[in-house]
Amino acid sequence: MDKKGAPMTKRIRWLRITLFSALSFLLMLIAFPVPIFPLFLKMDFSDLPALFAALSMGPLSGIAVELIKNILHAFLAGHTAFIGETANFLVGISFILPFSFFYGKRYSPLKTLAAGTAAACVMSFSAGFLNYFVFLPLYEKALGIPVSTVIKMAASVNRYVIDKKSLILWSIVPFNLLKGIILTLALFFIYKKMRTWLEGPAEPGPRL
Repeated sequence: MDKKGAPMTKRIRWLRITLFSALSFLLMLIAFPVPIFPLFLKMDFSDLPALFAALSMGPLSGIAVELIKNILHAFLAGHTAFIGETANFLVGISFILPFSFFYGKRYSPLKTLAAGTAAACVMSFSAGFLNYFVFLPLYEKALGIPVSTVIKMAASVNRYVIDKKSLILWSIVPFNLLKGIILTLALFFIYKKMRTWLEGPAEPGPRL
């Protein structure tokens, strides 16, 4: 590839990352509650553009989309002193990285479902672990939101939630498992239609 073509490849890649990041940020704003879960757990599809970026340009591109999305949200719509955005970023990449790893380079319906199942399990475990040891204590210390308050909110819609451990087991983990499944199904139906553009020869450079 000549010197003139190399920077053009970078520009195309970063243009796609920018577009995916903007779309991801907008989708993050369109979050909605799920009746069987507490209000602080809201479903959104903002990880889909990051997943598209990871599958078409490499996992680092997906991480870049997740990072830019959360930076935008922190400055334009955030109210959790970067805690919520940090949690969203870490949980998001815990989904897209294993998905990208198990998926490989080319579309396959079976690989999509298998990768999505594995990624959903990893994301659920990561969300449970991070919330239990990092983010719930951080919310309490930094924002003055007691863990007991969070437990009460979850208990109001799920009688199995009685303490911090059951909060993780019956709210955080199943919510993220459901989210991973929904994202996988969305990718299953959308990516097939877009893969010609996403996996096409628009950027002959290495996958990030």
